[in-house]
Parts: sequence; C-alpha cells; structure tokens
Amino acid sequence: MRTLNEYFLDLEIADISTVASLAMKAVPEGGNVRKVYTALQSAISVADADVYLFRGKPLAITEAATADAGASVIFEVPAHGLRVGDYVYIKGSADSNYNGIFAVTAVADSTHFKVTTTFTADETSAEVLRVIGNGGTAADGKITIAYSGSAEGDVDEAVPSGATKRVTKGDIIGAVSDGASTTAAKLAITAVIDR
Repeated sequence: MRTLNEYFLDLEIADISTVASLAMKAVPEGGNVRKVYTALQSAISVADADVYLFRGKPLAITEAATADAGASVIFEVPAHGLRVGDYVYIKGSADSNYNGIFAVTAVADSTHFKVTTTFTADETSAEVLRVIGNGGTAADGKITIAYSGSAEGDVDEAVPSGATKRVTKGDIIGAVSDGASTTAAKLAITAVIDR
C-alpha cells in the first residue's frame, strides 16, 4: 500500500540483452531508496542478466591517466566521495573501454580513483555515477535476473543499504544492463523512495 511518506519512480530498460541498455530518471524530491522491484516483461533464456542500479548527480571526469602499465585507469573527478569496493557507472566516453560498470580498486584522494580497464587515452567528456549498494537479494549494486524458470511478470526485489541509498532532489536514479542474457526482453523497474 502506498503512503504519503513514500513515492515511486518507474523506469524501463527496453532490452536487457543489449550491453549498457540504460534507463534514467531525475529524482523529484529527496529521500531514501527503500526497495527496488524489477519485473520481466517476457521470459529470458541462456544466461542470467545483471542490472546495476545507480544514483546521484553525474560528475564530470576531468582526466584519465594510465596506471599499472596500462592495465588500470586513474580518473580525476572532483569530490567523488568514493571508497575502495564501491562500484561506478561511467558513461559518455568516446573510448568504449571507459564506458560501463567498474569496481573502484583504489582511492588516492578526494579527486582520484582507480578502476581496472585498459588505458587508451586521456578522457574529459565522460561522466561517472555511483552504483547503489544493496543488501538482500542484490550484491555490489546489482540485481540478478535469473533465466532459470523465468517467465513474464517475474518480480525480483532489492533492499538498498548504507549511505548510498540516500537521494536528493535533482539526482539521477538509473539502471543499466550487462547484456549477458541473449533474449530480448523489457524490464520494468520501480524504486520505492521514502520522503
């Protein structure tokens, strides 16, 4: 039952079989993301699909530099607030190596963090968003949509935990697919946000 102390934010990923299939929406008012529900619009097969949830205001990447002989990249992002073990979603880079979901492997200071991906060039046009931390059925900011026994209308639930569940007016809530499932299927996503 919906109460006056909560509201719903609905998103839809058009095709979870497409890598980086994305859905985003601006948060109309602040609060805590209490639960996230996903509902398949048709059955999937062959492989599970992981959907990563993210939130916050997109932060501009001002520089990318090589690390570990080119096997890692250190990004410069003003006041990123990240910790080792957090996951980030990077989007908008002309270099496909930099777009996607990455674990933060090191934090040098409040403006530099490192992820494992191949360094190819400097970057000044991409943005980074922090992946929501989850407890319950989701881990590392992702919800796994299992293909085994999947059917239209299957619902999965995640319960965000920690400081990453807090959203403020103007933040972005979004979800991105890893594309592991080979079955084209829409995925409806509903975030329940306590005011």
